[in-house]
Amino acid sequence: MTMVAVQDAKLFDQIIKLTAKQWYEQREQMRRDFPSGTAFTEWDWEFVPGQAPPPMVVEVDGKAVGAVIFANYRSPGDHRFRIGPQRRMRVDLGDDDLVVSPLDAPEE
Repeated sequence: MTMVAVQDAKLFDQIIKLTAKQWYEQREQMRRDFPSGTAFTEWDWEFVPGQAPPPMVVEVDGKAVGAVIFANYRSPGDHRFRIGPQRRMRVDLGDDDLVVSPLDAPEE
């Protein structure tokens, strides 16, 4: 599973159209096209098939125009979830797809 926080609006428009399969096929080239890390930032998690990872809480940095979570499932489907800026989400990995639910903003 990968979360990609994107700081560039045009790049975000491209990334949000990708399926998870396309993301994993193209991400090495994206890293070469945007090497400085200022256009997007990635976080990766790996899980063994059949493993039931605990739900995770992810938070998107306020500098990002948006973020996308990709999950590399073998089943058909986009396996992608869009997150807006400054959003906290709970991510559950199901058998066939991911489930993402918003959480309340942290108290200041």
